[in-house]
Amino acid sequence: MDEQNFLSETPEPMPVFEPQPQPSPNKKLDPNKLILSGAILLAALIVAGSLLYANLRQNGAVDTKPKDTVATLKQWAKDLKLDKTKFNTCLDEKRYQSKIDKDTADGGRLGMGALPYADFKKVIDTELAKKKPDATNIARDNSADGAFIGNPGATVVMLEFSDYQCPFCRAFWRDAFAQIKRDYIDTGKLKFVHRDFPLAFHPAAIPAAEAVECAREQGKFWEMQDKIFSEQDKQGQDTIQF
Repeated sequence: MDEQNFLSETPEPMPVFEPQPQPSPNKKLDPNKLILSGAILLAALIVAGSLLYANLRQNGAVDTKPKDTVATLKQWAKDLKLDKTKFNTCLDEKRYQSKIDKDTADGGRLGMGALPYADFKKVIDTELAKKKPDATNIARDNSADGAFIGNPGATVVMLEFSDYQCPFCRAFWRDAFAQIKRDYIDTGKLKFVHRDFPLAFHPAAIPAAEAVECAREQGKFWEMQDKIFSEQDKQGQDTIQF
C-alpha cells in the first residue's frame, strides 16, 4: 500500500470506556460516544499513527537516525525567550516524568477517538444547547493538573490526550483545534484541557511533553506546544524525528 492511499483511509475507531464489538473499518465513529456525562473526550488517533509510522519506517520514509532531542528543545525554548537556566534544569531533571506517566495511564484507561472539526462542532453545539450541565462531568473529573485554555467556568469541557510526535495529533492541532479555538475557546464557551499520551515508539514524545510542562512553569505552555508542532510542520506531514 502506498503512503498516499494509506493516509487517505479512514482509521478504525477505538472503543470508549465500555467493551464493545469491534466496528468494521468503514464504520464512522459515532460523535455521541464522545459525549460522556456532559463532557467531550478527545484522544489522539493513536492506532492510525502507529500504523502510519510502521508503514513509513518499512519503506524508508522515516529518518531513524538518532537526534539530540533535548538540545533541540532547549534551542526552541531559547527562541521563545524562556529563562534558560530554569528551563534547562527542569528538563534535565525530568521533573514531570511522574505526571506524564499518570497522564498516559489515564489516557489508556479512558479510551481513544478522534473526529474532524465538523463532528466536534455538532457535539459541542448539542452540549451548549442544554439548559443546565449534567451533574457528572468525565472530562472535568479527569482534568486535574492538565493545562487548560479558555473559560475555567465553561459548562462544556474538552479533554485532549496527545503525543507531540504523532502526525495525526499535529494535524488536529493545525486544523480542528484552530477552528475550535476560534469558535468556542476564544468566545468563552469551552474549556480545553491538555494531557499527555506519548507513545513508546516516538522517542521525542516524552522529552517534548516534559519540555512543554517546563515551559508551563514560565507561563508559556501553549507557546511551547505551538513551537514543537510548527517546527515539525516545516519538515513535512509525516512522523518527524527531532
